[in-house]
Amino acid sequence: MVGHSSRSKGLADFVEDHAREAAVLVPGGSKDSASRNTRWKLLVNADLEPDL
Repeated sequence: MVGHSSRSKGLADFVEDHAREAAVLVPGGSKDSASRNTRWKLLVNADLEPDL
């Protein structure tokens, strides 16, 4: 959550403890050019636009 690091910490801690491998952000999308977000164990394979 952009700008809400204190609120997202609990969820990030849960992901760190329980996720075994990175998941793709958009299933079925390309993994080849995806960047890895280690905090959330995500393969970011799409452009993101925060909904503010």
